[in-house]
Amino acid sequence: MLNWLKEPELDCAEIMRKLWNPSPKHEDSARSYFYKCRDGKLNDSGVPYRFSDKEINALYRIKSETAA
Repeated sequence: MLNWLKEPELDCAEIMRKLWNPSPKHEDSARSYFYKCRDGKLNDSGVPYRFSDKEINALYRIKSETAA
């Protein structure tokens, strides 16, 4: 669904900043969480990390703004 986030030329760190606007103190944690959601990694309970519907909509909006 969000396979476009895995394109090698894509700057996922920049997309993460546009999505969540983390403070510099929290940027590393946000980037790690972003990649876990993007890749569907499993949490300690075995449940995959996922973007919320609101975040997915925002990601597609960011994609369309970036493509323009």
